Amino acid sequence: MKRRSLFVLCLVLPTLLSLSVQAAEPTAALIDKAASLYAGLDFEAAADLLDQALANPGNSSEQLVRIHHLRGLIQGSLGRYDDAKKSFAVILALRPSFRLGSDVAPRVRGPFMKLATQNPPRFDMGILPPPTAVVGKPLIFTSQVKTDSLGMARKLIIYYRRSSGKYSLASAELVGKGEYRLSIPAPLWQGSADKEPVSWYAVVEDENKAQLRRFGDELHPLVIDVMARPLVSEGPKPASWYEKWWVWTIVGGVVAAGTATALVLTTTGASTGPHDFTIDFQ
Repeated sequence: MKRRSLFVLCLVLPTLLSLSVQAAEPTAALIDKAASLYAGLDFEAAADLLDQALANPGNSSEQLVRIHHLRGLIQGSLGRYDDAKKSFAVILALRPSFRLGSDVAPRVRGPFMKLATQNPPRFDMGILPPPTAVVGKPLIFTSQVKTDSLGMARKLIIYYRRSSGKYSLASAELVGKGEYRLSIPAPLWQGSADKEPVSWYAVVEDENKAQLRRFGDELHPLVIDVMARPLVSEGPKPASWYEKWWVWTIVGGVVAAGTATALVLTTTGASTGPHDFTIDFQ
């Protein structure tokens, strides 16, 4: 019984290993194989490979366009026009200027051109970083999903770092058109490099973690200058004794009194005795 079980396991194991390798196959290789199968009119097998390619995480927007281009052609050739339109809609959302080749059959070209003439809105999303990073305060990124008629965007990921260290990440879930704020607390971004700017880049992903939109990349990040912590005001400095108004008022009064006395003594000649005079301190 044990030998029989071992024999069955030996038969199944190569199949499982083959499926595992196939599932991990890079998207570019899957697309190329699907294109060859499509050219050989093996539409179903080509469609299966494209489904595997779509499930691979980390696909670029260019790869998405290639996948949905082939997928639309295959579904149209099989007469599945609704599925073909869904793929063509993704292409036009990512690349509005995309057009099918002149060699495409009219029955496949028809659904595509019908969508294209309707001028479907392009997927559009923007990110506004803070103008400066202030020590002691969080970094707040404001993003806005302006147009996403197909509901493709699911997550915004911002990668950031100081100096030449590893990138850290912060993410926000996206649930449709609107404005989103992503705040990175000060202790997470500051580090010890007080004079180094903050380097960052961002990726917008769909449900399969495909990259719908990128803002910079790891080798070409965007930069935010860092401003030192603003000084805390301690209030107005107390005036020194010689800056106070009443000191100089008294000094002025004393000087005026001395001057008046001298004048009186000078004009009265040899007259002696007390004299009356007035000093105005206004």
